[in-house]
Amino acid sequence: GHELWAYNGAHLAWLRDFVAAKLRPNPRVEGGHQNQQLASRLPRWMLDAKNRERVMESLAWLDGRLH
Repeated sequence: GHELWAYNGAHLAWLRDFVAAKLRPNPRVEGGHQNQQLASRLPRWMLDAKNRERVMESLAWLDGRLH
């Protein structure tokens, strides 16, 4: 029931890599500020481990539409 989109192939690849990562960078630990990085703007449902498989399937579907 959520909307998933990407601007282009590079954005889609970044989303795929970020969602698939088991460990993600924490901007507060690395000296950044909240909302300064793209990852901090992603919706919570996209980052929840329980949704990872479904999000990855949807990203693969988008990739198929792109190519």
